Amino acid sequence: MNLNEKTKFNLIKISWALVLFGVICDFTLFTDIPFFAFKLNLQLSSVGVIIYLITFLFTCDLNKAKNIIIDKKDRTVVIFGTLMLLIALVSSAFSEERIYALNITLFRLLLYYFCFFATVILIRLYPQLINYLIYSVITASFLNSVAIIIDFFFQDFTLMLIKYFQHMNLELQRHYINKVPYTRPSGFVTDPNLAALFTGIGSILFLLNHNRNKIIYYIYLLITGFAFTLISSKSAYIVLFLCVLVFLFIKIISLKKFSFYIVIFYLIPLLPSYNILTFESLTRLDYYKDEMNFGRAAIWEASFRSFKTSPVIGIGSGVFFKISYDVMIDILKEKEPQHTSEQIYKSFIGTGNTSHSLILAVMVEYGIIGLIILFWFIIKFSGYLYKNKLLISLIVFLGLFVISTMSSYAPYYKLYYIICIFLYSASLQDMKILKQSVDTKG
Repeated sequence: MNLNEKTKFNLIKISWALVLFGVICDFTLFTDIPFFAFKLNLQLSSVGVIIYLITFLFTCDLNKAKNIIIDKKDRTVVIFGTLMLLIALVSSAFSEERIYALNITLFRLLLYYFCFFATVILIRLYPQLINYLIYSVITASFLNSVAIIIDFFFQDFTLMLIKYFQHMNLELQRHYINKVPYTRPSGFVTDPNLAALFTGIGSILFLLNHNRNKIIYYIYLLITGFAFTLISSKSAYIVLFLCVLVFLFIKIISLKKFSFYIVIFYLIPLLPSYNILTFESLTRLDYYKDEMNFGRAAIWEASFRSFKTSPVIGIGSGVFFKISYDVMIDILKEKEPQHTSEQIYKSFIGTGNTSHSLILAVMVEYGIIGLIILFWFIIKFSGYLYKNKLLISLIVFLGLFVISTMSSYAPYYKLYYIICIFLYSASLQDMKILKQSVDTKG
């Protein structure tokens, strides 16, 4: 790598850092910018991705890019992304909320599709970039874990996050147990469950790759484990435990590492004095009763009702969030007819909801066609990872899919897109940081 190539590589690293910073610390710079028939919001996340794409165009050697060997895994993901983008365009074009849906498709989905495509080429041109991507996620996850802890204990910090960084307001991020509110922190990340996913991924990558300084090892896991517990994401708890257990079973990590991880992330949090939110939300029956009446069960029912209105191609990108309020109100009135004030129902659902499931989100917004494309990709990509013995990547990928079927953030949040792009990139090295010799002399 000559000096010029080294400079290009450093620019790529800086632009990726801006992408990561943008999707984590997302805030709106300008709103309602007129653009033909659309009104756009300019957000820090979009600015980061645009800078990344410009850097890609500036640094990419087209002659070398033409000679890149695209393997079956690359082709599978590119075909999947292209097909999903096409069905999103068709679904949005025929949607009853056409302008809104096309806005989401053209100015969000298309942007991150280009981001993925650029990353695929860059990691082939600069294989050492994968190591940097892994380091960046480990570091960013740790820093946000610190922010999560501050978010939990200092309300002034939380109010600052709400005002500037699209942090959920206090009502929407609370669990109510016996009518007592408990705040769920998320740091700079918008959604607590997405923050739990990001924290869990960072901890797994660190567990797999750190074998040197014991002080750093203990500090990292103690802080991320404490932050993970404060969020109290049940689906993340279950999936993360299963992933680490499988790592132990197939001898990817030692019993000592497994034991320390489980103590920090699972055993200590069971002490009520340590974190009443996690303990109560996992054990109280009244919490699950509210969840079934006003939580995911009602949201999933609303998703099925919306799906029936356009089962083949779906209702369009992001449209369920826009219409979910009215659908949810009808469902909650059926479940709790004794309430007469719509304000009571609104207190349960806010202003709108996602489908709280990747499968349902795809089914509702892109119909049966989108669902077929999704399951084709899951089977095809899992088969590739298994055949090529990329077992860590296979476990992480299946874990991501399982948690996404129960989450509120997939496939809507921008950090979720970047996590998917990152995990695909890291799968080339099976989530491991490899020692690579880098030619800096040209």
